[in-house]
Amino acid sequence: MQLTDEEHDEIWEMVIDVFSEYELYNLIEKAAKRLKNPKPQIKFFTAKSLILTKSTIPQALDIINKLIEGDEDNFEYLYEKGKIYFIQGKYEEAEKFFIEALKRGHQNKFKIYL
Repeated sequence: MQLTDEEHDEIWEMVIDVFSEYELYNLIEKAAKRLKNPKPQIKFFTAKSLILTKSTIPQALDIINKLIEGDEDNFEYLYEKGKIYFIQGKYEEAEKFFIEALKRGHQNKFKIYL
């Protein structure tokens, strides 16, 4: 039986959910690479996982930048970019993105936790 691309990706998304539940962040990235047509939310989730491993910050930043290019008003993307800069010790850069995330996410009663 041959899976469609959509069925294939659905299975890998379930695998990513399981890896997330057990905090297997290094495996999330590997599973995400198996997706044929990754959705923005999966790319975002992969970036968040990469941030948590801290060893792949440049990759996470690259993913977040691409997501921001596609959706400049997404406050979650801006917040995650702020977290990346915060982890790197670039506090002034982080602050800019946290403030922008708060401005754009106010309708969602967005709060920042560091």
